[in-house]
Amino acid sequence: MATLQESLAVLLGADNEARRMVDEARIEADGLMHSARVRFAEVRKDRMDATQEQSKSLMESVLASAKAEAEQILTSGKEERERTVRRFEENADMVIASLKADLVERILSGATQ
Repeated sequence: MATLQESLAVLLGADNEARRMVDEARIEADGLMHSARVRFAEVRKDRMDATQEQSKSLMESVLASAKAEAEQILTSGKEERERTVRRFEENADMVIASLKADLVERILSGATQ
């Protein structure tokens, strides 16, 4: 009977040791899973931050390009307006003189008829 009791005690001890080992393995696995989740979250956050920074840089570049293009269009419009005013000023007297001459000619031709 002593051998049976000894065998039972050894088996109970082995069972307790196996449970302790399973619990330790479970705790270690939980720790590893937690560490993996934390690391994954950190990597994801780093990637999101990098993407956000790239997007911000791209938007700033687009905005700068749009401002430069708008300034160029504005400058071009001002130059065109100035050229139009100059052409008008250069040709206005000639056009007025021509219109006056046509009007005088019509009046005179109408008066002679």
